[in-house]
Amino acid sequence: MRIRDKTAEQVFTDFQAALTKKSKNGTCITESDFLEYYADVNATLPYEKENYFVDLILRTWGITSDDSYISGDRLRQLEIILFEKIR
Repeated sequence: MRIRDKTAEQVFTDFQAALTKKSKNGTCITESDFLEYYADVNATLPYEKENYFVDLILRTWGITSDDSYISGDRLRQLEIILFEKIR
């Protein structure tokens, strides 16, 4: 049986490694790199894990799911990115 529990250090190390892979030079993360990382995370989780992904984002970054948090234009851009990743 595999246990999915990780320590805070393991989660941080995995997060750092994943963002480093997304960066162009290994040190500088652009907004695009950052958003691409989360689009990949969401795309790789099974459908029934959607609540897990939403909880991950909300708790990690302290953001809200309130519609006024993000502009309509930015939301459309993110939908396109996600659609392309899934396709």
